[in-house]
Amino acid sequence: MPTVIWMVVIFQLSSQEGIQSASVSRKVTEYAAKVLHSTVLQDQEYEVIVEVLHPAVRKTAHMAEYAILYVLLFLSFFFSMLATRSAALSIIIAFIYAIIDETHQTYVSGRSGQFYDVCVDMTGVLIAVCIVLIVYSFWQGRHLRKEELVKEQQEMETDERIRQARIEGARFERERLRREMEASGGINPLQEERAEEEPESRLFKFMKKKRGDNK
Repeated sequence: MPTVIWMVVIFQLSSQEGIQSASVSRKVTEYAAKVLHSTVLQDQEYEVIVEVLHPAVRKTAHMAEYAILYVLLFLSFFFSMLATRSAALSIIIAFIYAIIDETHQTYVSGRSGQFYDVCVDMTGVLIAVCIVLIVYSFWQGRHLRKEELVKEQQEMETDERIRQARIEGARFERERLRREMEASGGINPLQEERAEEEPESRLFKFMKKKRGDNK
């Protein structure tokens, strides 16, 4: 919806007659000229600054219109397709709309449609492409780093669960052996052999105690 609204805005601006369009852009130029004349261009005549600046203001407005259009188009397609396809499709639509816009101006009094203006519009699109690419690369990098951190956290949690499960398994096995020894009242040969190899073990102490009781 924002993309369609912006296309309508561009169409309405292109529908202004030449005198009206020039009047609007000249007001903007005069304001910019006053700022420049009072700061960095004090030695230049005000009217000269206006005359030199006016064409640049009009072309900059064209580039800004289509830079915004590209960004809106890209965002419209971004969540439903790959970023590369979204970028390519946005460029194509912006180019087609620029041609339609310039063709439309040939029917407006005091206006003219030129392929040069289409190139100016597409310059704005290319500037927007570069900006979007930089922002997207930064966002994607942060997104990938976040995914890696989440994956590492999940792996750590999995390793911890495995470690806890092994500890619980070993504890359960020791408890089972202890109960078997208490139930049988003695030690099997394998346990006795292991106990002799580890004199300080609890099993060795248990054997010594049992042997003393038997005596």
